[in-house]
Amino acid sequence: MNIGTLGRAVAMPVAKAQTRSLWFNVEGKGVARVLREMNSIQEEDGIMKQLNQRQFHEKKWQRRIRKKAESNIRHVNRELGTIIHQIFQRKKTGQ
Repeated sequence: MNIGTLGRAVAMPVAKAQTRSLWFNVEGKGVARVLREMNSIQEEDGIMKQLNQRQFHEKKWQRRIRKKAESNIRHVNRELGTIIHQIFQRKKTGQ
């Protein structure tokens, strides 16, 4: 064993997060209600809690993982917002 690696902490591989499909019935619901339901599901999953925790002495690899997770959440929220907007626009036009 190399002496240089004895004092170095070994990073454990990050467990792949389980994903689930989100199906929302928006029939007869307002935008605010749909968004509230989506946010409550994210709260139940603990996504926001993990992001709101402060990271002291955050390592570079930890920062990269956190930034990637935040970016993924923003991307998904943007896509869901677009989908919801299109659904409500179609409902307004009567399609």
